[in-house]
Amino acid sequence: MAVLFLGAWYLLPSSALHSHSLPTLLVDRPRADVVSKPGLSGTDPLGTDPPEAKPKEIGLPSGTASRDSYPCGDVCRYDLPQTAGSVFPVVKKAIDCPNIMSRLFLDKPAADWPPPNAPPADQLELFTQNGEMPVSSTFYFQQRYSGAGAFEGDWTVELVEDLQTKARNGEAIGWYDLVHNQHINNAMSRYPVTGKVGAVIGSEAPWVEALVLNAGAKHITTLEYGVIKSRHPNISTMIPHQAAEKYLTGKLEPFDFIMTYSSQGHSGLGRYGESLNPFGDLEASAQAWCMLKPGGIFFLGLQSSGTSHIRWNADRNYGPERMREMGAGFEQLDHVGGWYEQSMFILRKPLH
Repeated sequence: MAVLFLGAWYLLPSSALHSHSLPTLLVDRPRADVVSKPGLSGTDPLGTDPPEAKPKEIGLPSGTASRDSYPCGDVCRYDLPQTAGSVFPVVKKAIDCPNIMSRLFLDKPAADWPPPNAPPADQLELFTQNGEMPVSSTFYFQQRYSGAGAFEGDWTVELVEDLQTKARNGEAIGWYDLVHNQHINNAMSRYPVTGKVGAVIGSEAPWVEALVLNAGAKHITTLEYGVIKSRHPNISTMIPHQAAEKYLTGKLEPFDFIMTYSSQGHSGLGRYGESLNPFGDLEASAQAWCMLKPGGIFFLGLQSSGTSHIRWNADRNYGPERMREMGAGFEQLDHVGGWYEQSMFILRKPLH
């Protein structure tokens, strides 16, 4: 949601509550299908309290600066060596948070609309990761959200509590079948958020927020391009520009955890009015890394696949080739679900 918080939703009937991904049928996987590291689950998956993380003032870019004034560095490289990992290959990258968050601060909606119906020829190799993530089909959308209001912009206490009640009663909430809710709940049962302060990235309706509150989170900040007014005392909202500004001015307290579900795979494809960026999803992942405390958990829900590919301009499907780039800088903890469904990768920002 190159952009961390771009929404990713399909326009479904107004009677449905909205999330931001394709309505794909999932099959929940048994415990044996989950890759997990011993000793990292339970009430404290970190094994110890993470060190205190204090926000630092970096300073805002000048009024004449552009995103290109702040290179994204290793985040936007495909040529770094890889090694085997527990879930997907490992690539080590240095994440330059001042530059990454300055780029987010300076990001603007696309100047041209509608978006192109194919990747620009001069950026094809970048979008396809030098051929490792080919464009497999055309699945074209133009749903402008960047710079506009959210689909459901007024989050009342009643709305959130109704979703919480339905979820506690075993009903599916959001766009999806119940198994989607179960993926999220299973992830939080293994890496608890009780009493934690976290963020949800990419929401049109607060169904993920309802699940996270039910799991005991203390407070949630929803980060979304569309403007949302939250009336719930435990949910705050920000647009990405505000989040970047608070980070750069030392006013953003790092989060204990960040959760996103089928949002980042759309970043930079232009579908929602954002500028085209072949590294949009990778920058989104790096932005989450920057906003987490050391030891913070990143619940990354993506449409996974045996091999990486793009359905232009709907979404990316993530195989090991693209996941090695998405997960750069994080430690791999779990993978809830399989490689041919909407699944949850659980990552951790290193303690040091």
